[in-house]
Amino acid sequence: MIDMRFRSQPIGLKALLLCTTLTLGLLFSSLGLAVLPGSLESLMALEKNVNRTVNPARLFPLKNTQQVEYTPEAGQQFAVASFWLDAEMVTTFQAQSELPAFFFRQHAGKKQVLFLVHPESTEFYKEFVRGAESGPSFKALATSSSRTLLVHPENDPNNLFFAKLSLERSIGGVMRTIHRGEISSSIGTTQILQSSKDYLPSSFGYFPEVLGVQPQGMIRGGFIIREIPKEIIEGKVTLMPMFSLSIVQPGEKISPLQQMIQKTGEKPQEFIRNRIIKPFVTQWLELAVQHGIVTPSHGQNFLMEVAHGLPTGRFYFRDFGGFKIDLAYRAAKKLPMPEQLPVFGVVSREYHQGHLDEAIHDGLYNYFEGGVLYSMAADLAKLAPGIYAHRLSRLLRKELAEQAQKYGIKFSVSDVKYKSLPKEIARARKKVLVNPHCSRSLEELTL
Repeated sequence: MIDMRFRSQPIGLKALLLCTTLTLGLLFSSLGLAVLPGSLESLMALEKNVNRTVNPARLFPLKNTQQVEYTPEAGQQFAVASFWLDAEMVTTFQAQSELPAFFFRQHAGKKQVLFLVHPESTEFYKEFVRGAESGPSFKALATSSSRTLLVHPENDPNNLFFAKLSLERSIGGVMRTIHRGEISSSIGTTQILQSSKDYLPSSFGYFPEVLGVQPQGMIRGGFIIREIPKEIIEGKVTLMPMFSLSIVQPGEKISPLQQMIQKTGEKPQEFIRNRIIKPFVTQWLELAVQHGIVTPSHGQNFLMEVAHGLPTGRFYFRDFGGFKIDLAYRAAKKLPMPEQLPVFGVVSREYHQGHLDEAIHDGLYNYFEGGVLYSMAADLAKLAPGIYAHRLSRLLRKELAEQAQKYGIKFSVSDVKYKSLPKEIARARKKVLVNPHCSRSLEELTL
């Protein structure tokens, strides 16, 4: 139950993050973890308090069946084991980064790959790693997504990265081992975004997924390594997961969202539309229409940049398992693409080409409305009577209808489930100019 009581002198978001990170810093020190750099520490402080307020008609509550010590809420350090495996035992995909080099070595004339195992998946991999040499031990903290951990080698606290590990536990009714198609498409998505860096919106940021490792002969298993952007390590960018906007942090009486609204003096609905919905819609439309990219606006993997306690209008994304990219459109328009896409079998299946229209509905109707806006409405209900989830949803559709006009898209606010949007976007894409600097066909990308 969220405590909605107010105090006359709210601490302010900047002070809130400082207080929370100082507390977390003491935790890191007491556990022997590295002192986290820059704004990464404030991000991890927010990751502990998972928002499970969602519209039950659209999203499954994130019921977690893990042992308590491995959950985000526990905030406890634990060890992650690794094993050196001969390269022929796994399939690996890489994106541009220096980080993957850490996972490879030459040993006794063979190339080997470092394989990470979540402690709750030891039995799952028991036969696969039998007889393998143990690698370095890692120290880890769970993020809000449970199977994604902030890790560093025990003897190298400055080598920080996120590791999305296969987890043989059910969360939200889904077993959290990773399908091999997610490994290939996640690295491929990073490659596409990296090749398009000069064309993507300046408001768009992301956490690159730079290495995927999948055991040979297994459909589910393996892991993905996610790099931490340099600007976050250096403290130049501060991020908040969208779910955390509506969560009252430890020691506070009101949420970060309420603090932001009080700081500006704006009406709640005005603040949400102008400072959150409007920049989100601007970015979403540009990516969808011009780039063929539909972002999954899930409050857990969709993060907002803040400065001086307020939104900047920029958003970051992580976890590319939910990204949907129209490969045929990008090939037809000759948009930048990698030399060859990572794939285990069939490109159309692993890159979800049959679910592109569905992704628009899921991203806007289920995740953004049913998660982000729903939890905001629940948070603000006592601050401003009359704020309901359906009213915030209508604000989203009104903003989308207005901004869509510049692309020639006719979208009606009454289209509650966005059924008309896929065809309208497809029609608008026909007007996008062909990029003269790229000429590879879809067939060439998937040979």
